[in-house]
Order: sequence, then C-alpha cells, then structure tokens
Amino acid sequence: MDYDNKLKLLYPPAFSQRMLKTSFLGFGASWWARNCEQEELAALALIVTICSINHWRQPLMNSWRRLIDVTIANLSFAYHIYLAIFVTSRLIFLVFLLWFAAACCYVSAIRWGTSSRLRGTDIAYKKASMYHCGLHINAMLGNCLFYYLL
Repeated sequence: MDYDNKLKLLYPPAFSQRMLKTSFLGFGASWWARNCEQEELAALALIVTICSINHWRQPLMNSWRRLIDVTIANLSFAYHIYLAIFVTSRLIFLVFLLWFAAACCYVSAIRWGTSSRLRGTDIAYKKASMYHCGLHINAMLGNCLFYYLL
C-alpha cells in the first residue's frame, strides 16, 4: 500500500504487527475477568480486544476501524476508572500505577510518532510501536489485577 495516499497506514506493516500481537492479550484479560466472576467486564474486555485486533490488522490513519477502536478503548478506560473509584482495597494504587504506566506509554508513543525531525523514520516507528505495546501490556496487567480486587 502507498504510504502517501489518502488512506495512509498509521505504521508500516513490520511495526504494526507488534500492536496486533499484543492486542491478543485482551483475550487473556477477558478470560481472567470471567474467571473472577466479572461478566460485564469480561464482555467489555472482549469487545475492546476485538476492536483493537480489527484496527491493527490494517491500521489506516483515517478509518472507521481506528475511530471505533479508540472510542471503545477510551470509553472502557473511563468505565474502569469509574469502577475503581468505588473499590475500597488498599491495593488499588497498584492498579492505578499500571494504568498510569499505560497512559505514559500512550503519550510517549504519540510523542515519538509525531516528532517533527523523526516522523516517518524507522527509529520513530520502532519507538512508537514499542511504547504502544507497553500500553497494551500495562493496561492488561492493570485490568487483570483490578478484576481480581473487585
């Protein structure tokens, strides 16, 4: 696919495959939520995972799949934060720490991906994709701990 056309790829295939592979971790989070008897969160994790995989199999910059993935992921994150506020466990700070690490990875991925002097280089794609994988991993770990504490 031509990177300069209207439907520009967010990442070249060599780098987007990382995010696709780490998106599959969501199935584990969904299974864990179900194992912890959190059926609604298991369903939500499954929906987020399916949307993420659907986007990362061909990550176009301006596509309905990306819009749905980002929207569902952000709504899910907001719902998890809402639920976490009502958890009384003293260990909840660990969940917030993992979620904060995920958010930092997201911001770092955006920073590397939009750096004016590195934009479009393999270094920028490599760093941004690694940080985005860090987002997936930290979010899934935080979610699994959260489901256990509920």
